[in-house]
Amino acid sequence: ELFDYVQTTYDAALSMAHMQNPVCFIGHSHVPVTFLQREVISYTLEPEVHVGDADRAIVNVGSVGQPRDRDPRACCVIYDTETQTVRRVRFRYDIDAVVVKFQRAGLPLALGERLRVGR
Repeated sequence: ELFDYVQTTYDAALSMAHMQNPVCFIGHSHVPVTFLQREVISYTLEPEVHVGDADRAIVNVGSVGQPRDRDPRACCVIYDTETQTVRRVRFRYDIDAVVVKFQRAGLPLALGERLRVGR
């Protein structure tokens, strides 16, 4: 009923207690991170992660817009179900054009400018 940010191993533990599948993909915080439950819950920022040997995994896919990890490129993941590997993919996009659209829509300039620094 309530979806909170999953930003710490404690947050991940709370969510993992309710997971019905071994891998869960989330967004919301705009920070690409993978939480893994083995003997303990840990996290990794690595761009490629094998999740098959974990009891549970929560994968934050990052953000196509409004990144929060100081990398202005868009981020998404590819999940290979055969190798049980998650790979983050980054790609550039026309941030200047997006900033202009923000301005034309009358949105605060800071919202568009933050895209340039990924924050």
